[in-house]
Amino acid sequence: MKHLNNHAAFVFALMTAVYFCCSETASASPKGVFEKDGCTVRAFDLEIPESEYLPYGGVSAKLFPRGIPIGVGSGLTYLETRPDGTLLFYTVSDRGPNTNTPVFVSSDGSRFATKAFLIPDNTPRIGIIAVSSDAVLLNGTKPLTDLSGRKITGLPRVPGTVGYTGEKALSETLHVLDYDPEGLDPEGIDIDKSGSLWLCDESGPFIVNVDAASGKVLKTIAPGKELPEILTKRTPNRGFEGIAVTPSGKILAAVQSILDVDGSVKKSPASFIRLVLFNPGDNSVKTFAYPHDQEAYKRNSDAKIGDLAAIDESRFLVVEQGKGKDKKMRNLVYEIDISGADDITNLTAKDGKLPEMLIKDDIRALGTAFVSKKLVADLRKLGWTAEKAEGLAVIDKATIAVCSDNDFGVAASLSEDLMDACELHEDGRIYKDGKIVTDAYSALPLNEKSALWIIKLPENL
Repeated sequence: MKHLNNHAAFVFALMTAVYFCCSETASASPKGVFEKDGCTVRAFDLEIPESEYLPYGGVSAKLFPRGIPIGVGSGLTYLETRPDGTLLFYTVSDRGPNTNTPVFVSSDGSRFATKAFLIPDNTPRIGIIAVSSDAVLLNGTKPLTDLSGRKITGLPRVPGTVGYTGEKALSETLHVLDYDPEGLDPEGIDIDKSGSLWLCDESGPFIVNVDAASGKVLKTIAPGKELPEILTKRTPNRGFEGIAVTPSGKILAAVQSILDVDGSVKKSPASFIRLVLFNPGDNSVKTFAYPHDQEAYKRNSDAKIGDLAAIDESRFLVVEQGKGKDKKMRNLVYEIDISGADDITNLTAKDGKLPEMLIKDDIRALGTAFVSKKLVADLRKLGWTAEKAEGLAVIDKATIAVCSDNDFGVAASLSEDLMDACELHEDGRIYKDGKIVTDAYSALPLNEKSALWIIKLPENL
């Protein structure tokens, strides 16, 4: 069992026996078992049990007669292999069913990015997935709460506080919603040797310690406090996307993409994405530069990290993905090593420029070593078709698991082109070129399932 002492193992067993297994389960047979590029792949689609559909009575309720399926797969971590060969994983959902909506223009002319939340009071959840030889089972979920037991929502944090993204949350009738001072958008999960869960959040970005048995958030580790303040320069919705706990309990968290240090992220020369190593024992922090595949993208901001998984104290797996300059999606698993990398937490050039403002050669000229990396698997070449791979776990030295997030199976009825050309005003109406758009916003079912692959590698990690 990964990282669990006897007490934590008992807590986990109790949770599994009493809480998770009491819920309805659903299964999915493998889509296929195949070999390619030296890898053996067991590919599944995850079915969501009826009990894990979110009650929904909104504008588009007729299109979601059973409710909205919970979106799991934002993160994944391996727990154990049972005597019958069943693999157990923790997974986590993100902030809830939401879609893009047009930019909001207030009466004073201020402009805000927006998201429409179909279920504003939805609570992010942790869950257990069991993978047997011929089925995937979602054995229930548990909501995240604060210390008082109040369920946390995925709504944006209050303006002026750490974690505020500059966005406005909207109802599906396009009216502005309130904020949640403790709102979270989890995107990764791992477990330490005591059985305590560690989540990463993409809004703050935050590292969050959670009690596995109760789902209570015990501590939120934030930029400007325990973490470097520069992390607040993350692009909205691209904060921490992956997290991994080493055998000694150190935590590596990955920002999803390059930081927007000067407001010109789409023109940024940044050749790296920041990885943050946090030690809960003494609150020490180091920051490393992960070199994304710069030559593969039209813009450096197109490179994204999907998740992390620890191999040992210095080696990790990372998913790098994004649309390449050839307009094709890339989903690659790399093995990285931070042991030879330099700490860039306080790195600046002589002229005061941050490293994101420098080209790769200029950073190296400062005597700074990047994280090393080598390719482990090209998921697209193996047949991966989901847009993103957001969960990654190490099962053993030669076996890994990868999963996608189905984004709760919802999409906006308005096309991206129309949304980009429109504005939302305070009256709750959408305008284009000063005229009301007759196409009303609504949510549509995507009918997309989360993919989960078990991959036997040709060589040990």
